Amino acid sequence: MVCKGTACHVSGADKIMEGIERHLQIKEDGVTFDMGYSLESVGCLGCCALAPFTIVNGEIKSNISIKDMKRLFKRKN
Repeated sequence: MVCKGTACHVSGADKIMEGIERHLQIKEDGVTFDMGYSLESVGCLGCCALAPFTIVNGEIKSNISIKDMKRLFKRKN
């Protein structure tokens, strides 16, 4: 999940979403071919001080950048 609340939006959430879409090769609300990942945006979840943030496998990843994408998402073999 990618937060698109105001603080995250201002901090680059759209670029983060685009980076994840490219890396996972899916669009928002999509699922990877191997069903390993889904991608969705969410409104503010009250973590504004962590902006921009995502939730990956149930863990909040804060202050992420596009450079973090490959490290955050490991492909299943």
